[in-house]
Formats: sequence, C-alpha cells, structure tokens
Amino acid sequence: MTVLHVVLFGFIIVAGICKGNTENLIKPRGLAPFGTKGIFDGAALVYFSYIGFDTVSTLAEEIQEPVKSLPMGIVGSMLIVTFFYCLMALSLCMMVPYDQILSEVAFAAAFEKNGWKWASNLVGAGASLGILASLLVAMLGQARYLCVIGRARLVPSWLARVHPSTGTPLNATIFLGKH
Repeated sequence: MTVLHVVLFGFIIVAGICKGNTENLIKPRGLAPFGTKGIFDGAALVYFSYIGFDTVSTLAEEIQEPVKSLPMGIVGSMLIVTFFYCLMALSLCMMVPYDQILSEVAFAAAFEKNGWKWASNLVGAGASLGILASLLVAMLGQARYLCVIGRARLVPSWLARVHPSTGTPLNATIFLGKH
C-alpha cells in the first residue's frame, strides 16, 4: 500500500508541475502574499499534520538494533515526508492560484479544474486508500499499547500475550480488529 501511495504522490507531483503554470505561484498577490508569518503558520500546520511518526517508537520491541534503527527510521521518514509535502504543495500551487484552492479536496479539484477528471478520480481513490493505511498504522501502535497495559495488569493480562514465533501482540491485535 505504501508503494502505491509513493507512486501516486510521484504522479501528482509530476503531473501537477507539467500541467501547472508558474504564473500561479505569484498570482493574485505575489509570492508569499501573507509574508513570513504565513509561511511559518503553514509550516506549523504541516508539521502537526504528520503525526504518525511517533507510532514507529511503539515497535521498538520488534526492531533489530532499535537504538540505531529507530532514530534513523524516524528522522528518515520525516525527511522523506517533508520532501513529498513540499513538492506536492508546489505542484498544487502551480495548478491553481492559492486563493482558488479548495481545502477539502485540493488535488482532486485542481486536476478537475485543469480538465483531468480521471486524475481527480485517481486522487480520490488514493485518498480513500490513505484512510485505510492510517487506520492500519493506528491499530499497529494501539495493539502495542494494549500489550504493555496488559503486562501492567491494568487490562486483562491475556492482551499481553505475544505470538511465540513473530513476537507480535496477537491477542491485542485481534481484540482491536473486532472492536
């Protein structure tokens, strides 16, 4: 699923930049119309929209060499996501002037406005898959939390049992899947 999203992000970036117009970057009120405050406000919003990176730390028990791998994974994922966010923002702003961006369906509406209805549908399908991926990642972290809470006997201890060969919290995962 991650590979599909990366391919979709690549498509959005390339198609948006190719289909877009650099004049949209300075219309209607010039480059950075809200000044540095607008840039920092936008950066803060983007930072807090990427909240899944902390879920990686819940997998520390299952990672080989977590002291080395965990920081590299967290920092690496933050850099990759930042790179994609910046290029996607550039492609969106090239397709549509900033004052015409529809925040709820930004990329889908931008492609539709540029005459690519099929790309709009593709982006919508990708967004739906993104919701599913987010749900799976949330369950991944929550199962580990339940396992630790089960070890502390704050919830039934059978939630703390892990699969003998994989070391994953099987009971907690099944419990979350059912509820």
